[in-house]
Amino acid sequence: MPGQLRDNFRKQCHVYDRIAQRYFHDVKKTYVPGRLRGVVDVYLDEQRKQMEAGSDVFLTDDLIIAQIVETVDTGVMTTWTTLTNSMLVLCNYPTYQTKIQAELDEVIGKDRTPTYKDRGKCTFFLAFEMEVHRFLPVLPLNLPHVSRSHVEFEGYDIKPNSTRVPFTLAKKIGTSHEEAPQESVLAKSLAGPSGSIPFLITTSRPFHVVAQLFKQLPARN
Repeated sequence: MPGQLRDNFRKQCHVYDRIAQRYFHDVKKTYVPGRLRGVVDVYLDEQRKQMEAGSDVFLTDDLIIAQIVETVDTGVMTTWTTLTNSMLVLCNYPTYQTKIQAELDEVIGKDRTPTYKDRGKCTFFLAFEMEVHRFLPVLPLNLPHVSRSHVEFEGYDIKPNSTRVPFTLAKKIGTSHEEAPQESVLAKSLAGPSGSIPFLITTSRPFHVVAQLFKQLPARN
């Protein structure tokens, strides 16, 4: 691969090697059978059992490393994207900074750190994060899904073994927030009577919205 593609590929390989070294090779050096410290030890324990049984080893080192890399990559990507998207929305809608901070001060206060038990009490903050996921999805096209059997969904006839690509970005394209269907009901109930989030635009039929999206694009000369 020439030029920038080669450089990017080498960087990706370097990151891959660092992840494999830290989360697999270093862990395997200190692995003790039966002592499970984390998910890697679980994989290694199962690998050991397969070896002792004399059967084909499904969980090879390469497969375990691939699972680890995918977990780290997706975890970093989704967490980083969600946090940056939340900051972007708060910068554009500063009113909600004040509301969220007021709720955090009331539920948690300023003299202690939050705990998981506080999560259910911070209803407006939960509603805000749900709307961020709808407004700025991490994966606008999500991942391809295969229908193993015949499915009828909102008037669409989906044949068996057909591949579908969920268009999650369609949830933010529609007519108006007031006309939004079930997707926004939960967030409204969490946020309270006056806590609806105005930047939510959604639709109950995401499959036909692709055409609507292209209609909104400016025409080329």
